[in-house]
Amino acid sequence: MGRMGNEACDFQPATLQLDTSRLHYRLRSERTRVGLSQAALAARIGVSTLTQLNYEMGRRRPGVEYLARLSALGIDSVYVSFGIRIDLGEASLSSVDPD
Repeated sequence: MGRMGNEACDFQPATLQLDTSRLHYRLRSERTRVGLSQAALAARIGVSTLTQLNYEMGRRRPGVEYLARLSALGIDSVYVSFGIRIDLGEASLSSVDPD
């Protein structure tokens, strides 16, 4: 299981596409998973609470810098962006967002 070659993972980076259709649901899910309110996350990321609300309502889409800041707080920005979770400890890729 610890192998990092093509046999260990069928991950094809060229075919990975941003999944914005449910990004707002995944963002809210990850925020609550780490135990932050919208206001607390907004303050730590450096956006207004209204901006955070708009991201979670699907009215606006966050940029790359915002997503990078999520990672620094322990939020899985790959899951938020693409709807997949990557378990780097097992070098595997698994889809967890069926929609």
